Amino acid sequence: MKSVRNLLPFIFALLFVVSFVSCDKDEDKIEKDRNTLIQGTWLLYAAGKDGNGDGRISDAEKEYARDGRIFELTLSADGKGAVYEDYTDEGAVTTTFNWEWSGDDVIVLTDTEGEEESIRINIYMLTETELGVYGGLDEFDSDTVLFFNKKS
Repeated sequence: MKSVRNLLPFIFALLFVVSFVSCDKDEDKIEKDRNTLIQGTWLLYAAGKDGNGDGRISDAEKEYARDGRIFELTLSADGKGAVYEDYTDEGAVTTTFNWEWSGDDVIVLTDTEGEEESIRINIYMLTETELGVYGGLDEFDSDTVLFFNKKS
């Protein structure tokens, strides 16, 4: 019994080290998952605001994109991105940019020519099939969330 008591501090120290190391791996996995999830081409399907202040945007608070209007956001693994817009009378326009994470829920877009200021886009939600972003886009109020479906 006395030898087991002598081992208790060692066992607790070992458990502490194992749990500490496993936390780092979890954070690495989250980072990898976040980067993997956001990569791809996203098609805008709705925009919405939290009109009743309940902290979420219901389907009733969304305005859905009209047929024939296209707004696509592409984010590549190499930090390059593009926006393809075809919803105005001027015709289709493609804008390219660089992107990177800034913190846990913000991506920063910078002009590939280096002429414009950077734009900070906040992540409202991110899943395998859906992306919600807000802030930073001149055409929309800062509290308007844009909802995208991932293109297959």
